[in-house]
Amino acid sequence: MIEKPILRGAGMTLRPLGVEHAAALFAGFEDPESKRLTGTSQEFTLEQCEAFYRRIPDDGSRVDYGIFEDTKPAHLCGEVVINEIDWDAQTGHFRVAISNPEDRNRGLGSRAIRILFAHAFQVLGLKRIDLEVYAFNPRGIHVYESLGFVRTGLQKAELEWEGETTDLIEMQLTAAAFTS
Repeated sequence: MIEKPILRGAGMTLRPLGVEHAAALFAGFEDPESKRLTGTSQEFTLEQCEAFYRRIPDDGSRVDYGIFEDTKPAHLCGEVVINEIDWDAQTGHFRVAISNPEDRNRGLGSRAIRILFAHAFQVLGLKRIDLEVYAFNPRGIHVYESLGFVRTGLQKAELEWEGETTDLIEMQLTAAAFTS
């Protein structure tokens, strides 16, 4: 099993997620902007979320962290996740969600990503992290590019959302290109 320590830095703490966080994360899953940015039309129940977050602490193919500001240590702002880790290839897939609207546009995601990626590259030994982002998310694309991600692919008309189609941009970051 992979060790998932508490990570600290930049005025925040990243804590491994578990079932005790399911209710707070479930509330974020219902946020319309979170659903749009992730292209999620599926509805989840609290019971489904609890079952998922009960399993992830023992899943060796992923690291799921909750974002907590040091000034509000009990308030879960969102999550940063590296999943689909291929230990042989030393790669993983990334996602981030700042699920509470009042926590968006404050740099929390960028800071949390830097902390998680430093751990992923320096401690876990990953060599590359991949992600997908919809073209209607220029804020996310800007953050990822500022971290050193490069575009590696494009899936045209990947998602239809509220009657409009949008492209899916594939990006990746190598350990050598990452600057914390």
